[in-house]
Amino acid sequence: MSTSWTEWAILSYWRERFPFRIFLPVVVFLAVPSLLSAGGASRLATLSLLLGLVFQFRLWDDLGDVETDRIEFPERVLCRRRSVAPFYGLWLLVAVGVVVLLRGHRPLLVCYLVTVMAFFLWYRWLSSHAPPVLRYHVVAIKYPIFVYIAAGLSSESRGPLLAATMALVYLTFVVYEPLHDQRLHRLPGINVVVGADVALWTIAAAITFMLARGDSADSAPGSVLGPLALAALALAIASYRRFRREADCTNYGRGIFLLAFVALLTLHGANLWA
Repeated sequence: MSTSWTEWAILSYWRERFPFRIFLPVVVFLAVPSLLSAGGASRLATLSLLLGLVFQFRLWDDLGDVETDRIEFPERVLCRRRSVAPFYGLWLLVAVGVVVLLRGHRPLLVCYLVTVMAFFLWYRWLSSHAPPVLRYHVVAIKYPIFVYIAAGLSSESRGPLLAATMALVYLTFVVYEPLHDQRLHRLPGINVVVGADVALWTIAAAITFMLARGDSADSAPGSVLGPLALAALALAIASYRRFRREADCTNYGRGIFLLAFVALLTLHGANLWA
């Protein structure tokens, strides 16, 4: 009976906190440089790796917040459990799977293990002492690291293109968080922080489009990139203005994700323009 209850709780958690309709697009977004890269690991291995990484750290976020969530979200699966030990077991199982997928790639494995150690320190000691506005900025650091690890698995070049990708990915998650999390509207000075993040996202998107233009024959045409850059600027301004007026700006956050996804396609999908 205990085993079946645990299995039910894990499946319920998966449906509640990791719905595929939301997180599969996130995984594909992070996988763009890897999926469009020539050579390296198979696309299935890359997607499996990113799915494991995103799920592991999503679960870790929830485990780290379970005490406060029991007050704010008592209806959640984790909050209704007397013991979350089975979920730590699930976390460990997924971590082992990630290590298996990274076997033979020692630098990437070291990067992953260092990331795990850093986040362990964050959740165990540092997070509770950090201001809320800093917390979501720190937690979002994991996403560009995932991009780096997956790109290494697929033998993607580690040059300016990957650096621009990681910057845009990080800022996309940082901008999205306050746009969809209404609790962040209560933080003092949040308008200034969001304004700065939106401005940085716009710059990162513009740099991405500039790099996508390039000088080669298979680069994205300027007639496409120019309007896209203007669209990024318009969306950034509209998102910030809506954020100042309304608490729920989730649709604007989705627009930020969509435009960032298009930017990464133009940057890494040179063969699309050939």
